[in-house]
Amino acid sequence: MSALAKKIAWVADVLMLAAILISSIFRDIGSERLYPADLRNRILGARLQKVGRSPYFYHWRPEDGLQYYDPLNGISPNVSNVTSTPFLHDLLIPICGLPQRSISIIWFILQYVMLAGMALFFICLARSRTEKWIVVHATFFFLLTEAWIDSVYCGQVYLFIAFLLSGTAFGLLRKPGRLNLVVAAIFASVLVLVRPTALVLFLPLLLFPKKSLDFLKASGGCLLIYGLFVLFHPKERAFWNDYRGALSDQVKVHQQMVDRHYPLTSFPPVNALEGFDFSTIRSYYRQHPATNHSENGNFFVLYQHIIHRTLPLPALGIIFFTILAGLLTAAFVRRQAQAFSWGSAVLLAMIFFMLADLFSPIHRQQYYTVQWFPLLLFAITVGRNIPAWIQCILIAGLLLNISNTNLIPIRHTVGEYLWLLSLILVAFAKPRPDWQR
Repeated sequence: MSALAKKIAWVADVLMLAAILISSIFRDIGSERLYPADLRNRILGARLQKVGRSPYFYHWRPEDGLQYYDPLNGISPNVSNVTSTPFLHDLLIPICGLPQRSISIIWFILQYVMLAGMALFFICLARSRTEKWIVVHATFFFLLTEAWIDSVYCGQVYLFIAFLLSGTAFGLLRKPGRLNLVVAAIFASVLVLVRPTALVLFLPLLLFPKKSLDFLKASGGCLLIYGLFVLFHPKERAFWNDYRGALSDQVKVHQQMVDRHYPLTSFPPVNALEGFDFSTIRSYYRQHPATNHSENGNFFVLYQHIIHRTLPLPALGIIFFTILAGLLTAAFVRRQAQAFSWGSAVLLAMIFFMLADLFSPIHRQQYYTVQWFPLLLFAITVGRNIPAWIQCILIAGLLLNISNTNLIPIRHTVGEYLWLLSLILVAFAKPRPDWQR
């Protein structure tokens, strides 16, 4: 290729990425204006905890005032729709007093900042210009996935979880040092406190006791300090006890063990709420009816779709732990044969986290899928060492998560499980030489 042709190709590439970014920003600004409904229960959780009230079994009454009103708080006569941990609500307390529209704008900006941060983490981990180039392109194309679109539209927090997962991997894969260890431990500890199922990611790291010991000590120390705070803080302890009880009720609701009730409308019986004009929003939806492309990617949902039978909860748990045990055993065998590196263990830890997500008994909407993003970027950084056919599976998964054609049933779910398969293959592929340290 001539120098002129290379320059033209480079300019065309930059223009394509700029077009994707600009169109995505304008699209997402439009979504944010339409009231990201799921952000509301996080704000209310923080507001209620700030005044010492538990949000997990809270139901609004008119005398409480509209600052505690959530029109979607009606999934059950008992449990509320608040599912985030008390720790996440604590993180939001400094800004929870702002009007929701202001918080929504802050969160909208932070989502793009976190996406750029994740890309930067893996650009730093990439070893060649080609890998860095692919990381950048994957980041821009991820803006086109239904997962990202749905996450912004709903005002969800799962991109924050993906950011924490990325930070953990970044700290573990950088050159050994106290600063990187502290970074990994802080990110991992916050991840566990925001998403307790993240505890499973520590398991594969135990295959490298010398490498993981300091990280496990630091992470355990952070969690112990917070645990002591909860133990000696009656309100915080009560919040966590309610959170545990609420999750049990949520499982019953999502597994159809109890009647599930939804509100008749997604909007409160007011024309405006904390900066959102619902009259305008309702008018917009009348002119532009929304199409829901979200799918529930849980294993039990996929099982029901294929087998046409309900998967009992004990069976779901047995299958999950059997898969974890099988992968750990395979990793141990390859480790003994010097064919499983530290980098492979970190990737397997991230896969364990996503397996816990897929095997959750609570329905996971499309926005959960943004949690795959750090795993995809991780796979890109080892692209030189994996066969082309595995790379094709990764790309197919991405295309299925971008596509909204009805010609392919459960296309987003199929894309997720293609990612799972390909990433497991990547974890057990020939390790990168620079990850053998």
